[in-house]
Amino acid sequence: MRHAPLNRRDMLKRLGLAGIGGLAGTSWLSNVALATTASGATLDLSAVDCVLTPSVTEGPYYFDANQVRSDITESRGGVPFRLSIGVVNVDECLPIGNAIVDLWHCDALGLYSGYNQPAGDMRGEDFMRGIQLTNAQGVATFDTVFPGWYPGRANHMHMKVRFNQSTYVTSQLFFPQELGDLIHTTREPYSAKGANPTKNTQDGIYNGIATKSAVTVTMAQDGQGYTGTVTLGIVGLASAVEMTAPTPRASLTAPFPNPTPSVTTLWLTLPRGEQTARISVFDMSGRRVRVLHDGPLLAGRHPVELDGDDLPSGTYAVRADIGYEILVETVTIAR
Repeated sequence: MRHAPLNRRDMLKRLGLAGIGGLAGTSWLSNVALATTASGATLDLSAVDCVLTPSVTEGPYYFDANQVRSDITESRGGVPFRLSIGVVNVDECLPIGNAIVDLWHCDALGLYSGYNQPAGDMRGEDFMRGIQLTNAQGVATFDTVFPGWYPGRANHMHMKVRFNQSTYVTSQLFFPQELGDLIHTTREPYSAKGANPTKNTQDGIYNGIATKSAVTVTMAQDGQGYTGTVTLGIVGLASAVEMTAPTPRASLTAPFPNPTPSVTTLWLTLPRGEQTARISVFDMSGRRVRVLHDGPLLAGRHPVELDGDDLPSGTYAVRADIGYEILVETVTIAR
């Protein structure tokens, strides 16, 4: 049975965030810290307004880092931020347990791990990326830092909700504008860059979302840091008290950059043990033109670099054979 929708004030009361304080005149901020545990926040998700979370692009900086962890900072600096993400089925308005929540975002200086960007080469790093399973109350909690900014985008985070190999929503999370401006003008290392010139209202992704409240994190002050809560509503996945934990599987990320004039990188993630992997490159006629790896690999995330300097322009398939699993991604070499 669907619960009657709650207004924002009622929802904050249920989340323990109704005591408005902290900064004068900033109604988005509470000085009541969110009660959390290592396995997730004590949120009554059956009492919140169940709104479908809008799907948006995952962006160019996603890869499956295969890091099941709640602390994703890897000791990088920034304002401490604990984010509790609740997942509910909008049809029944009930929490979903054992759903996989992926969270990834840039660091305080606007850099993503794993990629070479204009502001710095972060290949080989996997900070600010992690996976958590929702607990029996449908909540996953991450310890991280408030995200920085990079040109053209408002401050944001990326997330997915998955179960096994099926993705039920990919979206982005945003923050109250006043809070982002405050952090970037008063706290290190953010103040070295200053306030983000791209506001929420100027962000192309944010402007394309009809239900902006569904992707805006409710913030609370917690000592020198903050806590935040957001509820994700999805369809097609049952409220799963009886759900079992997903079976981990190998994955191969899409190449980046793609198209590329020469060199591009994929990431092969092996979830367990030692496995034999054969990674090959095929042209569109089905001819194998290169073997990138053929041998054992330990569990973990492995870069797969394709140097196409000596390959003609065109589209190629990168195929990874791991036991009985076959993973394929395509890359285009364009000069």
